[in-house]
Amino acid sequence: MLNKDKLKDSVLPIIDITGYATADLKLQKQLACKIKQACSDKGFFILSVTVLMIS
Repeated sequence: MLNKDKLKDSVLPIIDITGYATADLKLQKQLACKIKQACSDKGFFILSVTVLMIS
């Protein structure tokens, strides 16, 4: 039987860094906290970025 607690613990966090390069210091601090937490909890994380190309 699948143990949901173990599965939850085995999943790597996905951190979306879209918008990190903005001047929004609040957003930058939130992302830094998420990265710090992921490193502390798991040791690894997955970065996600959304890029819009307008032509």
